[in-house]
Amino acid sequence: MSLKYFHRTLGGLNYIWNEKDLIVTGYSLGGRVRNLANPMMKWYNGSTYAVGYKSAANLSAVYVTKQTGNTVDSYLLTGSGTATVEPFNHPAPIILIDDAGYIYVIQNTYHVDSFRIWKSDSIEDVSAFTLVGTFDTDGSYLALLKQSNTDVTFSTRSGESPNGYDFNILEVDLTDASYTDLLTVEMAFATNGVRAYLGGVIFYGTSTYRAVGVNPRKESNSTYYKYCVLVTSDFDTYYNIGLGFSKDIPATSAITFAELDANYNFIGSDAANSTDISACNMIQINDEIFVSYRTGAGTYSIKKADIVTGTTSEVALGLSLYNATNGDNNVYMYYNGSNIVLTVRGETVGKIYTIETDLTGLTYERDIPTLDAGDYVGLPSNLNDVDDLYLIIGRAEATNTVPYIVTNNKWS
Repeated sequence: MSLKYFHRTLGGLNYIWNEKDLIVTGYSLGGRVRNLANPMMKWYNGSTYAVGYKSAANLSAVYVTKQTGNTVDSYLLTGSGTATVEPFNHPAPIILIDDAGYIYVIQNTYHVDSFRIWKSDSIEDVSAFTLVGTFDTDGSYLALLKQSNTDVTFSTRSGESPNGYDFNILEVDLTDASYTDLLTVEMAFATNGVRAYLGGVIFYGTSTYRAVGVNPRKESNSTYYKYCVLVTSDFDTYYNIGLGFSKDIPATSAITFAELDANYNFIGSDAANSTDISACNMIQINDEIFVSYRTGAGTYSIKKADIVTGTTSEVALGLSLYNATNGDNNVYMYYNGSNIVLTVRGETVGKIYTIETDLTGLTYERDIPTLDAGDYVGLPSNLNDVDDLYLIIGRAEATNTVPYIVTNNKWS
């Protein structure tokens, strides 16, 4: 696809930006569900790969984008999208890459439905895909927890139990879409009126443990009122932060609603279910987790914890942010190998900040010149691996366009 673009220099670094859609009437990185579907961007062997999807009115069809140097190409994924309009943004796609360089795209079929896997016909090529198969039957949203070549582990919100809206772990083989499904947290929605939403996490470094986020939402007031963290080494036994409590789910049963509140809360509690803390965003660096969350209207903090020792700390960011509604998140975190990079939805323009892993040294880096107030922007989830030009891609909500920047700046 031929794209109109021009060059600029910002801070001594060359970049390209485009004010047109990568795909007409398309948009990238979702909206309020950005935190509920990841990764949407990956860096691999000198290129950035990204997925986006069209509006519900355009049947949520997926496009796949590849950037190498200053070349950016996008293709509609044949067979993607929904047969009819799905108004709840569940078909947010994700992208994965195996050890050989094949690209995989996964998208929910519809609201509380199965997931489809497509595999690229050739390595490092996004122009043609073949449907591998489907997995699960009643999932909503999908977030990667761990990948080992074609063996992947996800969290999802499931309607499997009679009460529905529970939290499940899926282990999937990308080669044939075979999977196992473990009911992990039973929300008892029919009794409690609380749904389990995903607390998406991006993992960096090395650790025996993986942190898993659960973000309950009270149905009666649509409030994301607490954030829970489960810690696991095998996706069977789940500890709390500090490893003082554990439950072996296959040997016993799912974590109950009461156990979740008594043992796994990280921010908030059931007693504070009218206080909105928004859909939180989490990264894990070695044994430490970092969670950004809203502490008040337009006010954000980052809370940190060592998942082994249980030590915690917190910092208020004090940033001027876009006035988001319930469920929106304004601060997304990435790790560049030395510090945390924050993409921020500002009041008037998108911004990038950095902060040290000890939560000191909050630094404004620059505006994102293609984005206006309230727009989203995304970076490769494995930003720490980037060693060349890479893609920053946005969603300009007001104009329904997909602006992008190509840069080599990781703000290290």
